[in-house]
Amino acid sequence: MMGIEFILIVIPALFAGYSFFFRYFRTDRIVLVVCAVIHLTLTMLLSQKTVPTEGVMFGIDSLSFVFLLILSVLFLATAVYSIDFIRQMHESGHYNVLYVPALLLFLAAMTGVIVSRNLGLIWVFIEATTLASATLIYHYKTKESLEAVWKYLFICSIGIALAFIAVILMLEASRSIKGIGLNVDMLIKNANSLSPLWLTIAFVFALIGYGTKMGLAPMHTWLPDAHSQAPSPASALFSGALLNCAFLAILRYYQIIVNTDMGQFARTLFLVLGLFSIFLSSVYVYRIVNYKRKLAYSSIEHVGILATGIGLGGFAIYAAMLHAICHSLAKHLMFLNAGNIFHAYKTINIKNIHGAYRSLPSTAWLIMIGTIALLGFPPFGTFISKFLILEQMIVNGRWVTMVVFILLVTVISYGLLKAAIQMAFLSEKDAEGHTVEKEHMTTLLPQWFFLGLLLCLGLYIPQWLNNLLYNAAALLLGKGGV
Repeated sequence: MMGIEFILIVIPALFAGYSFFFRYFRTDRIVLVVCAVIHLTLTMLLSQKTVPTEGVMFGIDSLSFVFLLILSVLFLATAVYSIDFIRQMHESGHYNVLYVPALLLFLAAMTGVIVSRNLGLIWVFIEATTLASATLIYHYKTKESLEAVWKYLFICSIGIALAFIAVILMLEASRSIKGIGLNVDMLIKNANSLSPLWLTIAFVFALIGYGTKMGLAPMHTWLPDAHSQAPSPASALFSGALLNCAFLAILRYYQIIVNTDMGQFARTLFLVLGLFSIFLSSVYVYRIVNYKRKLAYSSIEHVGILATGIGLGGFAIYAAMLHAICHSLAKHLMFLNAGNIFHAYKTINIKNIHGAYRSLPSTAWLIMIGTIALLGFPPFGTFISKFLILEQMIVNGRWVTMVVFILLVTVISYGLLKAAIQMAFLSEKDAEGHTVEKEHMTTLLPQWFFLGLLLCLGLYIPQWLNNLLYNAAALLLGKGGV
């Protein structure tokens, strides 16, 4: 019997096939929105409290429901934004007919990663996200996008190869247990019976392999190029959804090892890579003049924060789950803003964009307020998640870590705020008389909606969401609840 989880994978794939064979920009827009609405509707029908039956191929637990909900909401926002984006591309003669099929296949692959209960299947779907997203990176068919897509394929293929070794090593770790295979639930249940050596090595390979796709430093090098070259709606999905999928793949291995005596080792690796990612972002984010590339380095910072939260353990895991939601919303809206800027100014070079409030007032305010939300200032949800992570550092007595964390985040905040102020309000270059096409409502609505959600999450977390985050964090606490 087909479950909703399997249908969530199949429907986008079927819509992608339709869009590929009936290539017309008007129907493409309808197909994209309809598929997004169906996906979100089916997602909401799933019960986040349901624990998958052991041995099933597809299923949802609280952890995967968090990421599936993020993906579904973000994709609907991308679909709405793409209504006018597709029109713009068609009228300019640059519409790539593979844009919608690639987006839908990308959705199907990411959904597959989230709902899979088998480590082998997760690997297959992660590989599928690479192939689908490569088409999106090469959307504009420029020399720079060609270079970015080859870099993306090369680096991520190495990461995927390492992740495949992790799959093989996990099979070796479970060889003494009959019939366990690669089922996540069975592996967690029998974690203490797995070979400690092979399990530890498998986790390291998974962390490095999928960490490449997640954008953890030093395996991050593909990310700035790919994010800056892809169309803004696709870049928004890369940062808000794709990185989360890779993160979830790592967390599946973490769920297993944290139920053994090697849990502290795993948390230490998360903490080291997380802090290093934040450090690397602070080094580059200030100097970069490409706005989308700057946002890409901000994404590296945020995956570092996620890893740091897991590494700290305790209530910081809850904070990491909340941060995954808030960062996805904030970064998605910022990349959509970048799309409006690019359409108006034909550039994403910050030096050439001044005083956008005169020609694009709505986008200018979205950039300014969105940056404040992204950086974790009150009263937005990102402030709550960062504050809770800092609180856990105090509880753990990690004073040096806390000081370093605050300093690095401050440097990154300065770099992003300076760019936002210059683009939105600085009148160094007179923008009067600079006429541009005003934004369509569909290119503003998702951003304002996400800002509203971020504000709500900063003031009040609904009980159902609070329970979901607690349940997701409980799955990652593991042995001893640390």
